[in-house]
Amino acid sequence: MPTPGPGEMTFFYTNQQSARLMFYHDHAWGITRLNVYAGEVASYIITDDMEKKLLPAAVGNPAGLGILPGAAETIPLFIQDKTYVPNAAQLALQDQTWDTARWGGEGSFWLPHVYSPAQNPGDSSGVNQYGRWAYGPWFWPPTSIEHGPIANSYFDPNCNPDETWCEPPLMPGVPYLSMGMESFHDTPVVNGTVYPTIELDPKAYRFRVLNAANDRFFNLSLYKAVDANGALCNIATNPTPAAESTGVACTEVALNPTEVAAALEDTTIFPTPVAGTEGPNWIQIGTEGGFLPAPVVIPPQPTTWVNDPTVFNAGNVDQHSLLLAPAERADVVVDFSQFAGQTLILYNDAPAAFPARDPRYDYYTGNADLTDTGGAPSTLPGYGPNTRTVMQIKVKPGTGTPYNLTALETAFKAESLGGIGVFRNGQNPIIVGQGAYNSAYGATFQNNGPNAGLVQIFDTSFSFKTCGRSCRAFTHLPAAAEDDPGRDGRGLRS
Repeated sequence: MPTPGPGEMTFFYTNQQSARLMFYHDHAWGITRLNVYAGEVASYIITDDMEKKLLPAAVGNPAGLGILPGAAETIPLFIQDKTYVPNAAQLALQDQTWDTARWGGEGSFWLPHVYSPAQNPGDSSGVNQYGRWAYGPWFWPPTSIEHGPIANSYFDPNCNPDETWCEPPLMPGVPYLSMGMESFHDTPVVNGTVYPTIELDPKAYRFRVLNAANDRFFNLSLYKAVDANGALCNIATNPTPAAESTGVACTEVALNPTEVAAALEDTTIFPTPVAGTEGPNWIQIGTEGGFLPAPVVIPPQPTTWVNDPTVFNAGNVDQHSLLLAPAERADVVVDFSQFAGQTLILYNDAPAAFPARDPRYDYYTGNADLTDTGGAPSTLPGYGPNTRTVMQIKVKPGTGTPYNLTALETAFKAESLGGIGVFRNGQNPIIVGQGAYNSAYGATFQNNGPNAGLVQIFDTSFSFKTCGRSCRAFTHLPAAAEDDPGRDGRGLRS
């Protein structure tokens, strides 16, 4: 390798990790968020002998068992959310401060660059209905900062706040930013393509999924698509599906019409897909940490929230499907054999800002017109903005080839249970034993009780069993959880 020149450095990576999907992105000082948003992110895949054993036999891999789909049936899905600069007329209505000469015109990436505070001292409610972020000096308790509010150049003393919304006399004394935190965009992008379509055979595929968004979570499920008449897109029963006004058919997921109608008046209502339109399950085999102790079958599941006020996590997300936070990865297998000739939609309904939900960030067909609070108008079928319909999947007709889930589940088990020990032989030994590891180690860790490997909020000591090369127990290790609202206003640290 040549000696690096001026301004260059050479980095060496040992890759001493188990098989997994990693990713790399630019880390330029101060503008990492911008470069990742612009798309400078790519996969970095590590494989090992255990993964090779699960793959089909091939040249260089004669001992492959063919339990996982091969390279031709493995598809990366790098998902982000974007907003695009509209035409000049629309831009003049939505963002008069956007500098097209410096930042790009129609079709360029748009970013929030002005802090719009959620507070408005000029209104008796104290609330700015267009606001997105809390401004410290106008929040409680007020935050003392060096550069406080300044005169608002948009303030009109002749504006009557009892008749219309008016700019307040003061505005936050913050500069225009290269990107405001947090930012939730209106258009999903997969592998650099907006609302892509993929055609697959009726068999199993492996997907390596990365949430490459800056801030948005994704709760991913697969649902059957419907045409413009609401009929399921199935070649056997609907050979000529009706297209939307865009000229493209089968781009929508059928949402509960009663919920959609109610959400027009009450945006706290969260429309969900019509029951019975669920597509295939996810079979998750790994994360950014490599293979799981055992495969997990994850069915389609709309987001729900914890509504019990007596529990500590009240208001957090409860049920979900394949849920990914930014930078999280999922290694999954999907069996399409029972969906030959059908069109599916990769569907997302994770709230933003997670786990709370601002309806202005939840873009879906038929949503309420929220332009009076700085949101978007109602989305028409087949059009954006829409953060729920991520990708269209067309499964070819024909006889499906079912996936052998039993063989996969058996392979992950310990040798003592008839498997090949995918986790035990491919991952570093665990430290804290928990019931989820039982099949991987042939162990009998408890799921409940004092040896479940869990620290509860009131514990001052911790006892657990471990099972690396041998099983043993540790008792009375110091443990504590501290409620520390001073750090971020919520949450625990240990």
